[in-house]
Amino acid sequence: MEVITLLQGDEDSHLTPFFMCHAISGLALPFLRLEALSEDDERPVYGITSPMHCPGGDDFEFPETLRDLAALYVEKIKEVQPMGPYLLGGWSMGGMIAMNMAMVLRDQGEKVTKVIMLDSANPETFPSFPSAKDHRSLTHLTFTRTVAADIRLMDADCSPIGSPVISESEFGDYLTPSENRTSTWGTFTTEVSYSSSTSSDYEDDSPAWSPSTPGSPACSSDAGSEYCPEQNRMLEDFPTEDQIDAEILTAAHDLEVAKHEDGEEGDEDEELDDDNEPDQVRDFLQKIKKHIHKGLGLISTVEPGQLLPKDGVSDFHTVLIKCKPDPFDDPNLTQREREGVIFVRSVMREKAMCWEADKFAKFETVPFSGDHDGAFEPQHVGELSGIFRKCLQGLA
Repeated sequence: MEVITLLQGDEDSHLTPFFMCHAISGLALPFLRLEALSEDDERPVYGITSPMHCPGGDDFEFPETLRDLAALYVEKIKEVQPMGPYLLGGWSMGGMIAMNMAMVLRDQGEKVTKVIMLDSANPETFPSFPSAKDHRSLTHLTFTRTVAADIRLMDADCSPIGSPVISESEFGDYLTPSENRTSTWGTFTTEVSYSSSTSSDYEDDSPAWSPSTPGSPACSSDAGSEYCPEQNRMLEDFPTEDQIDAEILTAAHDLEVAKHEDGEEGDEDEELDDDNEPDQVRDFLQKIKKHIHKGLGLISTVEPGQLLPKDGVSDFHTVLIKCKPDPFDDPNLTQREREGVIFVRSVMREKAMCWEADKFAKFETVPFSGDHDGAFEPQHVGELSGIFRKCLQGLA
């Protein structure tokens, strides 16, 4: 797959192309599940895949910021569509990238008609994390849920894909070292409030956070480890790189078992015993893990007030397709990790996911019955396709 790949529609159509950006796995493959997004399947729909998963991807060097990655993708889409107006979209982290792409295009004097985000939170909301161990641990958690989603899709008689799922373990997206960030994991608390200009759907049980409100000094990043013995103890529980690599081997084995069991029910003459296949699966999963790790680092660099214009209003229409909250509870999480889940749950459940509606020409939230992990599962694809179709309806 190339960085920009035609997923559906007619590339010679008079309709404006719709570009959909990958989530944190770096893969645009899930978008292939969508039904036609225009009448007679005419509008060209392109998926944006990370260069890491494309030919020559081993040599790809990640940009230093999310905005720099967006600028790279703007260069790529301009090879397909040199001039605006542009239609952009993305799933989770992909929506964050699409929003940055819109800002890059705006700065270039181009017109953006609409940005459609599928369950994408405002990256300005998330603090960074002061520990490399925390970054590694939460990469591990995110990767584990990604692979679990793959196997679930295979069990549903779907072809295996590298699903860019982060769900409520999305806290891995921002918990990563960043010297230029003033907010860190130790500075959020469930006792203060953050509010976007759109109220929460779940105000009764939605703890929230304010980027400008420090948490307990005893365990802030500036307090020093001597004040946080419990925190230090929990850090010792985080997995090592060797443990994470062992997890990849296990995941590769699980995918192979699921794939071969499915194959045994099909054509018995099909060659299933390819000596190179396990290594290919392992390499594929290793790239997903690396992309998750890098993606979390990029999101951590977004400062409050950095993404959206501080003064004025963006001139494009924004739609947030809001997934059903997915209750996430893992008894194996440490207390520190569980606190992260609580915080991210508050962001995921906030109606506008902390986007400020008054920063856009028009902002609307559309409810969707699928959860974040299962958005592209067979039982939800029809509804999701219909929502995208309606968002694009009437646009030239």
